[in-house]
Amino acid sequence: MKTQITALGLALTILCIASATAGIPKETAQRIDDASFPADSDSGFLGSFVLTTESVVSKANGENRKESSMVFRTVRTSPDAEETVLVRAIEEGEDVTEKRRERFEEAMERQDDDDRGDDEGEDGGFDLAFPDSENAHRIQIGQPALDGGVMVAEFAMALGHEDDEDASRGRVAWDAESLDPVWIEAEALDPKGPLKEFTLRMEYTRIDGTLWITRLQTQGLAKVLLMKRRFDVDMRLSDLTPATAADASLGR
Repeated sequence: MKTQITALGLALTILCIASATAGIPKETAQRIDDASFPADSDSGFLGSFVLTTESVVSKANGENRKESSMVFRTVRTSPDAEETVLVRAIEEGEDVTEKRRERFEEAMERQDDDDRGDDEGEDGGFDLAFPDSENAHRIQIGQPALDGGVMVAEFAMALGHEDDEDASRGRVAWDAESLDPVWIEAEALDPKGPLKEFTLRMEYTRIDGTLWITRLQTQGLAKVLLMKRRFDVDMRLSDLTPATAADASLGR
């Protein structure tokens, strides 16, 4: 009888593990791991794109809202060669393009100086654990269900990983036919630095056979200069035009 109970327990354990890992297709998890945000210089994207950012910053209670939007156009001919222009900047309904363009160009010059110096060390950011192939052993996936034409499943840290520095929880959606990820929503369980709350949503688009992150939305609460500020930032990429092999070889 003892042997039978042990065998049953082992079978149930294997079944539970299989159910947890089968929540998201392996192909989807790998594509989440491989996809990049083209605006990042190390994303591997060469070509041109337009980045639109819209932000709302307020007091912690939601009062004193400040709204702004900016539009940038970038042309990248190599990982180390790109040109970004501020096309438009609006703050509280007022066009402040010229003022912001001057500040942006100064900031880019400072960034170039920093890039030529020692770029080792911390960048002040932090990571979130996503349900990708790299984190398959640390994240549990719930039972997927069809929602809005895509498969959606909740995810959370696996037992023993709840206190990992990048611990998160959220939802992931993928296309049942192509297995491409559609979006991920994640919440940091223990935000670092000045962040007190932090959530993120990423949306994916396949362009010329390559899957890219084309939208990043972040929300949260941060402590800045001894005051708490609530933020909502939406970054959307459009007009993505990958460079052809000929363009890349000619540096265009």
